[in-house]
Amino acid sequence: MKTKRRFWAALFVFCLVLTMIPMTAFAAERPEAPASCEAEDSEGHTYTCHRVEEKEVYVAGTKVGDTGSTEYYVNDGSGGITTENASAENYNVSYDPASGTITLKGAQLSKTAYTDHRVLYETQEYPRDVSDDAVIMARRDITVKVLGENNIIENKRKNPLTYYGLHRHGITVYGDLTITGDGAETSALTSQSCGEKDREWANSIGVYVLEGDLTVENLSLTAEGRNSTYFSGGMYVTDGGAVIRNSSVRLTGGTVAPLNSAAVAPGWTGSYGFVMESKNKETVIDNSTVEIQAGEGYSSIGVLVSYSDSVLKVQNNAVLKVTASKEAAVSYGISAGMTVSGAYVEAVSEGAKDIPYTYGGETYGGNVYSYGFSGYAADVSDADAKPISCPVKIEKGAVRFMSGPCSDGTQTFSYAYDGAIEDLDYSSDPYAFAKYNQEAAAEGAQEWTETCEAADGNNGMVLQNGYQYFEITHEVTPAGTVKWTGDDQAQRPDSLEINLKYGQNPADSTVAASGGTDAWTFRFDPQPVYNCQITGDYRASDAWEMVDYTVAVSGQPKEYSAEINGSAYSEDGFLITETYIRNEEPEDPSTEPEKPSDPAEPGGQSKDNSGGTSAPQTGDSSDPVLWIALMGVGAAGIGTAVWQIRRRRKAQ
Repeated sequence: MKTKRRFWAALFVFCLVLTMIPMTAFAAERPEAPASCEAEDSEGHTYTCHRVEEKEVYVAGTKVGDTGSTEYYVNDGSGGITTENASAENYNVSYDPASGTITLKGAQLSKTAYTDHRVLYETQEYPRDVSDDAVIMARRDITVKVLGENNIIENKRKNPLTYYGLHRHGITVYGDLTITGDGAETSALTSQSCGEKDREWANSIGVYVLEGDLTVENLSLTAEGRNSTYFSGGMYVTDGGAVIRNSSVRLTGGTVAPLNSAAVAPGWTGSYGFVMESKNKETVIDNSTVEIQAGEGYSSIGVLVSYSDSVLKVQNNAVLKVTASKEAAVSYGISAGMTVSGAYVEAVSEGAKDIPYTYGGETYGGNVYSYGFSGYAADVSDADAKPISCPVKIEKGAVRFMSGPCSDGTQTFSYAYDGAIEDLDYSSDPYAFAKYNQEAAAEGAQEWTETCEAADGNNGMVLQNGYQYFEITHEVTPAGTVKWTGDDQAQRPDSLEINLKYGQNPADSTVAASGGTDAWTFRFDPQPVYNCQITGDYRASDAWEMVDYTVAVSGQPKEYSAEINGSAYSEDGFLITETYIRNEEPEDPSTEPEKPSDPAEPGGQSKDNSGGTSAPQTGDSSDPVLWIALMGVGAAGIGTAVWQIRRRRKAQ
């Protein structure tokens, strides 16, 4: 049953992509055009002829570049431009035809090249109605240099009911288009198309590039498709690639009224954020923040890359956030093959609802599709080609895909991630893994594609706050060992508290306990691997540097010294070596020292404890021979003195 559902889902994607054929393919469905400007079309509308010229450029209704030298213009106050009082020192718009550079400096533009006429292009095999109706239109390679804040707003028509089959764009370029500034914070451009519903066939795009490459760099850009009845898109590139570099970009598709008795397949009648309809090309988002919102319509698709051999690359600290509306029968966040390298991607389908329609006399409806990410595409040039699963490669990056909630009472397909598991590759990062509602591994992803009618907690499609989600994240589970040495088990504590930190910030704590061995193991809860996962800043210079975790022992035993080696990312984790410090006491002396004697009394004697006198002390012990010798010397001295006295008396 699941295989059948996936087949029909993929088939619908294929049919949807087939509707992305350029508009000339649907010419037979349009009102019959006149053979020349002098005639009327099948509904009585007259035309004004416009002879298409090579390299023609229009800015706000004014053809520029005819002088062959750099031209300067100022705002005329009503959305147009004028040369009055304009100079190289005073201008809002300048154009250098030699380099094809339009410089905008505080420009406020809203007039279109063709405001009041239906236009027949003489060079086209089938005259497309006003397909160049844009504020800036060029049939050559163009660089738009943005200085300061600038606005391009396709103004509404005075009487939209008199116009039929209008294509309303902010910027249209046949060739390469480069939009550049002098910094994302100092240079800003808003490019909006019409804000009125211009009846059927109305086509509303903010930035439209045909037959060339688009480059956006070093500025803040807002591109909006406004309300329409056919197609609304923020940015559209056909037959070329796209690069968004060092910029902040917001793309928005407006509301597209559902069609009944549709003149074209309804898959084309929708609101899109970004579309690349090019074979073997790349869309690169590099070091930029891109936010995309697809609006209401039969289809609501944030990012659509039509061909299977083209790829969306998000890299170098870029952030891509995409949202598709639930007010659509087909709601996709992203439909593309994708590579994510050191970047973050988030794609959300808010849900889907049944929108019946009539086409070719048949009434359709009942099937509803909500995909956060769809990895299926088809070669639109081959109607018999089967949908191809486009690879998704994650290189040190993170993605999150969400879909739902589901509509009641319809056959609804709601997939957070819809693609072949073998085409999902995140093996380049050993810390990356897939999660589905925090439980399942990527290998079970094919079991996640359940219909909404069966969505509950028992069959695999669990809804979180009304959404199901799939994500690739990065986690490490720090662990380690406490090794005891130089002691015995009886001297050790029963447990040790180990703290995990990043910088000075606490991350987690755990306990290593005795297991009857000299090695105690410990393990922390899973932790983020990269700095951006902690700070939430994926644009930081150190966003994808690994977090430097450290450990410390809380309540270190005094009898031990701790040495810490290893890391949260090493094979064996942290190693804490606790070494016992021996507390050796000094040995007892062989002889206790005698207590010092009391100070001597005057005359060289000292008192003993009984109050008498004692002999002079010369050391800790007495030598008898010494005392006898001293006594003999003393006696001889006394005798000599007596003999001298007697001799003197006799002499007298």
